[in-house]
Amino acid sequence: MLNPTIKTKRTVLAAALAALVAPGLALADGMDMSGWNAETKDAYREGQIWGTYVTNPALDALDLQVDVEGDRATLTGDVESIIQKRLAERIALRADGIASVKNELRIDPELVVTVIEPVPGYATYVADATLEAMVDSKLLWNQYTDGLDINVMTNAGVVTLTGQADTPHSRALAGRLAATTPGTTLVNNQLTLDPDQKGQVATAEAADGDDALSDTRIAAKTNATLLWTEGVQGTDIDVEAKDGVVTLEGTVESGYEKELAIEIAQGIRGVERVDASGLKLSPATDSLSQR
Repeated sequence: MLNPTIKTKRTVLAAALAALVAPGLALADGMDMSGWNAETKDAYREGQIWGTYVTNPALDALDLQVDVEGDRATLTGDVESIIQKRLAERIALRADGIASVKNELRIDPELVVTVIEPVPGYATYVADATLEAMVDSKLLWNQYTDGLDINVMTNAGVVTLTGQADTPHSRALAGRLAATTPGTTLVNNQLTLDPDQKGQVATAEAADGDDALSDTRIAAKTNATLLWTEGVQGTDIDVEAKDGVVTLEGTVESGYEKELAIEIAQGIRGVERVDASGLKLSPATDSLSQR
């Protein structure tokens, strides 16, 4: 089915190109366009960018529009956070022949959090950009790291954290959040301690469309963080939030997994208390512990 957001005059060509090049979009540099007219080149570039969006697990559920004129791409539509906005821009800048991006994407805090699941076989750049977005999100959503000056860079699964932390605990926590993100092979934690913070947790300044934290948003971010954490079977845990109290129900394979799930939920910004009484050991694990 053709996406209705592609401009009418280029619909057929752009959609066809997107379908043809989707498996290796980020590696499409060097395409010979010497015999193409300007409109065909623009359509190809639109298809390349849009095709990458619809096959990227961080952006595929969003209604994004791409308009290319020469070497300039304009992005419009709604995203859930500043992280998705930045990811869309970075991918567009890597498209063949694109020199600049006009990013007019709007942040809509009512959008449901998009769960990013790493997909093997993606071009290295897109995989790294997606991993970076996952780590950025986890740091931004955690009340102990959200206001810190942390820069995240990824290269072939290696995550490098630079900037400043306010306490040794928040520095270690940032490294642990990055290390437990699927796709991370190594964390290079270069965060330094900022003596001016005097041990006080900083207030978040990132414009992520998250000023008013509803129970729905708290539950969605808790659920997403559980799914993005190695060592926790997030699909086996149901999350509900009411008046800042997060309730976890489901099964876990070990006491460690239960403790990790509780720690994750407690760290989410806006969470006042965690009720994990409904989080039980799986029957197989429980029977072994009773022997």
